[in-house]
Amino acid sequence: MKRRIKRVAGLAMIEFTLTVAMFVATMSVAADLYMINRTRGEYDRISHTLASVLSVQSYLSSEDIDQLLSAAIPSKEIGDYELHIYKVNLDRSMDWKPLQRGELSGICPTLNSGDVFSSDLPEEDSDNSDDAIMVVQLCGESGGLTPFASLIDNKVMAVTAYNRTQYNDIDVDKTLAAELGVDEEDDDE
Repeated sequence: MKRRIKRVAGLAMIEFTLTVAMFVATMSVAADLYMINRTRGEYDRISHTLASVLSVQSYLSSEDIDQLLSAAIPSKEIGDYELHIYKVNLDRSMDWKPLQRGELSGICPTLNSGDVFSSDLPEEDSDNSDDAIMVVQLCGESGGLTPFASLIDNKVMAVTAYNRTQYNDIDVDKTLAAELGVDEEDDDE
């Protein structure tokens, strides 16, 4: 009888230990998924904020862009990122190359093919090159965001925001013009 009680007590202890281990693992994965979803929400908020602010500008400088990004992007909350900013006319033509910022490179899917925007647009008019849309693409990796992220496969989080520009002709400074591939004497960029 004593032997049976010890055996049952031993089995109960093993079951309890396995149950606690499974509970801790499940909670860790759930916490990781929550953190990744929360970070994706931050990416969404940041990209829409940037698209809104950039779409009402008539002049952009490299210094202004850097200050805007340092104010709008909480790097310690979202980690390393890659950012692309496109100015796309409604006929899908692009007046300049995509502006790229961030610590990462090559993780964002390409949205253009040469001087033509190849991804989806919220509105399109093949005969209209006078109106434009500011497209902001923010990408990051889910790996390294949480302590147990190794349990979840590393995925690229990509968020794209669109906002119609208030001014089709946006002037840029010399530094930004060189980065965007815009002719300096071309004042209507």
